[in-house]
Amino acid sequence: METSPLTPSVGIGTRAARGGRRALVALAATALAALAGCTPGGSSTPSGPGPGEPIPWVAPSSKPRPGADDRVTAALLTADRIGGLPAIGEPKNFIIEPQLCDQQPETFKETSASAAAMWQDGDVRVVQGTVSFRTAVADAAAAVAEVRAKATCESFTARDGRHVLVRVPDLAPVAGVDAAHVVCEELRGDERGRGDAVRGARCTALLARDDVMSVLYAIALTRERAESLARVAAGLSAATLVKAW
Repeated sequence: METSPLTPSVGIGTRAARGGRRALVALAATALAALAGCTPGGSSTPSGPGPGEPIPWVAPSSKPRPGADDRVTAALLTADRIGGLPAIGEPKNFIIEPQLCDQQPETFKETSASAAAMWQDGDVRVVQGTVSFRTAVADAAAAVAEVRAKATCESFTARDGRHVLVRVPDLAPVAGVDAAHVVCEELRGDERGRGDAVRGARCTALLARDDVMSVLYAIALTRERAESLARVAAGLSAATLVKAW
């Protein structure tokens, strides 16, 4: 099967692992892996090094905010289906940290509680991670702002040599959240960087409220499908995020 560096790896663990080093260590790995490598209850098989180097785990400089575990769990979607994709459980190795334009956000080093869920049908999937930021970060909106500021490229070359086009779709105001942003990536060419055929796409949606962020990855064979899924998932996630308090 054709592999792609546009699928997020899995690594924050199940809800039982939230709020400790096990959840945070997961943020140290690269955010891209094989298109078919994210499996429920298992691990992914990377196609090679991702665009960015892994970030080593660093001891947080501040304490989690009171009630972070409860808010992170409450912000996680529980829908049986998203965009026609059935829920398939909690990925054990999900990396919540977005990596866009070969940039890794520094603010994600200051996180505490986390949770994850996934919906999938064949090579099409939606993966959600929810995470709480510690008191050293003003709020989750600051992390969205950092991603927005860094993910400004129109394209970049993945470490396996393939070309990645980057597009920022227009996103209507999302009621009840402090910040929201969507970035879509489209993989072009073969594993040797030849040709311009579309090989897969991923859209990353970020929604923030207070100390909690919902990170959504929509992966499909075309950018249009990935973007459509990201918009549907973002709408559902916003409503759930508002109710987490």
